[in-house]
Amino acid sequence: MRTQEVAGRWQFESADSGTTPDSSANANSLTLGGDASIGPGWVDSHALTLDGVDDYSYAENVPIDTSESFTVSAWAQAATVPSGGMTLMSALGANNSAFVVRFQPDEEIEGWGRWEVVLPDADTLGATEIRVAHTQFLDVRDWNHVAVVYDAPRRQARMYLNGLLQDWTCSDPPTEYCGPVSWVDGVLTYPAIGSLEVGRARVDGSWAEHWGGSIDDLWLFRGALSDTQIAALALPLSGVPTEVPWGSE
Repeated sequence: MRTQEVAGRWQFESADSGTTPDSSANANSLTLGGDASIGPGWVDSHALTLDGVDDYSYAENVPIDTSESFTVSAWAQAATVPSGGMTLMSALGANNSAFVVRFQPDEEIEGWGRWEVVLPDADTLGATEIRVAHTQFLDVRDWNHVAVVYDAPRRQARMYLNGLLQDWTCSDPPTEYCGPVSWVDGVLTYPAIGSLEVGRARVDGSWAEHWGGSIDDLWLFRGALSDTQIAALALPLSGVPTEVPWGSE
């Protein structure tokens, strides 16, 4: 059985002296930057509120080894329809980000688009990037649960929205185009050495893609959580203990 541990959980229920606490045993508080604040939430009572211009939150160190199996998840709600990509979270290396979880809007359908995770295979400029996308949701202005799992032994990355993978079943006999799925094999990652960034990413050496809206109940796990465990995290329940969710691995 593979080891699963809670590496961090930020519930955004309070802030003190510019930080919001980590509910896990690691006590790795996030620092609030810009005018980031605590506002109305979705899970329990409150959430992190960001203006989409220069607000963010960060931890100096990423509490997971992104070259090994890991899981990240959070609830997110955009305040308005974004004009471009907005980052939910990222983990910095020296030259790029070990992962970036972002929303990319559709040019024609208001409020829709794709959620994606970007995973470079090395901490170098021009590294090969794997992108895993998910489009089965209604509107980015709704609360959506976003989760990414990297299973290192399988070299597989999976993205979940609201507890589900995107999985199109082909007809029998299969049609020429069966549709996208939100997982990919053959993924290599590297260990992040910089900060965990919430609500922004570093793009071409500058901070960009600031999240405009709210983020709630952010989790980081060492180990790859299963489908049933992700589904449990995607239930907007109050008072959930800070422990690995029950479910088969």
